[in-house]
Amino acid sequence: MSDHDILIKKNASIGAIDAYADSEFLFDCFIDSGWIDELRDCENHRSIVLGRTGSGKSALLLQLQHTQNNVIRLDPTDFAFRFIENSTVIKFFETAGVNLDLFYRLLWRHVLVVELLRRRYQLRHESDSIGFLATLNDLVKRDSGRRAALDYLRSWGESFWETTEARTRELTTKFESALTSSAGVDIDVAKLGAEGALKLGAETKEQIAIRGNDVVNSIQIRELRDVVKLLSEKIFIDEKSKYYVVVDQLDEEWVASEARFRLVRALIEEVRAFREIRNVKIIIALREDLLAEVIDFTRRAGFQEEKYQDYYLRLTWSKEGLSNLIEKRLSTLFRRQYTNANVVFSDIFPSAKKKQKVALTYILERTLLRPRDVIAFVNECLHVASERQRVSWKALKAAEASYSKQRVNSLVEEWLSYYPSIAFTVDLLRDLPTRFQRSDISGERFEKTVESMACSDKGDACIDIARKLFEAGQTVSKGDLVDEILRSFYRAGLIGAKFNAIEPTSWVSYHEKDLSRRDARRAINFQVHKMFWRGLGIRILPEDDDSLDVEDE
Repeated sequence: MSDHDILIKKNASIGAIDAYADSEFLFDCFIDSGWIDELRDCENHRSIVLGRTGSGKSALLLQLQHTQNNVIRLDPTDFAFRFIENSTVIKFFETAGVNLDLFYRLLWRHVLVVELLRRRYQLRHESDSIGFLATLNDLVKRDSGRRAALDYLRSWGESFWETTEARTRELTTKFESALTSSAGVDIDVAKLGAEGALKLGAETKEQIAIRGNDVVNSIQIRELRDVVKLLSEKIFIDEKSKYYVVVDQLDEEWVASEARFRLVRALIEEVRAFREIRNVKIIIALREDLLAEVIDFTRRAGFQEEKYQDYYLRLTWSKEGLSNLIEKRLSTLFRRQYTNANVVFSDIFPSAKKKQKVALTYILERTLLRPRDVIAFVNECLHVASERQRVSWKALKAAEASYSKQRVNSLVEEWLSYYPSIAFTVDLLRDLPTRFQRSDISGERFEKTVESMACSDKGDACIDIARKLFEAGQTVSKGDLVDEILRSFYRAGLIGAKFNAIEPTSWVSYHEKDLSRRDARRAINFQVHKMFWRGLGIRILPEDDDSLDVEDE
């Protein structure tokens, strides 16, 4: 198609960066690297979709829902988890030393079982329960070993048609009553809450913990185990009918952090437990930093992280895959604007000049190899070049300035829960050269940053060291803090590390490996990622400048 026939319209876009708002392009332009086949294969263990923010986790689950039958989507905000979080009874017993991990698993298992049965038997109204229970009775009447499962389902059968929140709330209320009855002391558990549990004497607290743990260990997990076997042996037995339960948006504020960590860990355990049902697959999406927080917070003696590796489906993108994504979305955009138009990237974006790189390479090198970054950058280019026929190099550079600032802010938001210190430390990179030394993290700006972190009401490894620097008899140094800051920058993708003159710079997006304290000290230099150069005012060294001789066209 001739350049003269093309016009970039105002508000032109190749899609939204949020998958749930990207219905216009998502399904027509979906790029698959074999992930869908892995997810829909119920024999395949990979069911925990891992990736950074913007890597396409939600898009993948939406595509599965779009292409497969019997996909049940669960939104954690629909559950009564706020009710659990605010339960003073739960807080009391947890603070007293009762291990509630089994209870959190019970919640998830109950929800998953009920949602699967609701879909399988189309339970939408109260009257549907009668036929449902009769069907179950026929299935197990000759199998006494499944009688416990039937009794459990019968006890809940009348409420299967209710909302997930109502059922979760009812289950929690019953558990609270059982815990309260077990306390064995003349106290008002509900009024005391966590603070009251802290004030109990050691002997009283120990007694409550023992009795409470007995209640947890005797809850209906046995019946639910039998229910899972019943589902596997009697109900979900048709090889041609696969059922999928997908849980997304677990990284949002559907419950406070500590409760969220425990609930996510319990869900991960249930993902593994439901593998027993051959034609059912529980699929969840998690940000990699959230998974790290969950594992750190819930780690117990004997924990073996490697046993979870087979369940991870990691979303990593190649430059070729992202190039295909851009081409497909641009083609779709202009085909809708011009009937039968076959517009490709080179029709819209500038060609290389002198020492400049190809525009597509230039764009991709300023991303963390995630669809969200690519879509955001191209959209910004289209915005700057609106009402024109092409995106010039001058327009691309102007778009980069705005895009880079947005990416700095987005990265801080992405990592704020895991590294609260990043809100303070990111400014330490401002005005540094593209390649800098460890010793460059110093001076007056560094001292002010240390003071700000030490006064923060949040906590992470950097903030903890900053506080210790102001304590008497300190056992840490400012060098220790610099090491920890560099480690956080590396993990977030802000910087890469170079360890010798021969090897290329190491980036977390390629190596998926954290920077150790030893690595932070032995690196010969660090490099700020190109995505953040303009947003942080990085001084571009001549040997790193790949956008010389910018001219308009």
